[in-house]
Amino acid sequence: MKSVFGNYVESDSGDWEFLDVAISMSSDSAESDWRKNTLCAEFIGKYMLNTIESHKQTSNSESRDIKDAINYIANELFENAVKFTTVVSNKAICFRVENVGNVVRFYVRNSIDKARIESFQKLISELLSGDPAEMYFQRIEANEESESGNTSGLGYLSIMNDYDAGLAWKFDISSGADTPSYVTTMIQIDV
Repeated sequence: MKSVFGNYVESDSGDWEFLDVAISMSSDSAESDWRKNTLCAEFIGKYMLNTIESHKQTSNSESRDIKDAINYIANELFENAVKFTTVVSNKAICFRVENVGNVVRFYVRNSIDKARIESFQKLISELLSGDPAEMYFQRIEANEESESGNTSGLGYLSIMNDYDAGLAWKFDISSGADTPSYVTTMIQIDV
């Protein structure tokens, strides 16, 4: 069963630049997995900046801002995917970033524990229906009072606020007990 939240745009290998990366999170070391994320985010930032610069003139400061935005968003997406990928699946995280004219779209697909889907969808509904700036400060305060900020949505809110990004999610929920369910997060920014 599929369900979509937000203005989800399907990924398409049209006449534009894109990059696909698949990462296996099968390491026994969480530290190693986090290092992989950072390296991938940095690579994606540099690669996509090169494709953007080849299509339009940008100043050095604009280029730095674009690269930093891409790097930050990619890193946040990887971190969430690693945090919430199910242990029993193959733990592959599939990442795609597309440069479509003046828009960059990010897609990250990972498995998700079926027991977490309902609470995640509730969080998504809150993120999409509220004022991101107001929620951002509320979540910062709540995280300071809490031991664990794992499901606060703070990373998504910072992306929405700092980059005026559009966020959407697509869930592919399996009906079988042995078949993993997946979530794809899509983020879109103007460059």
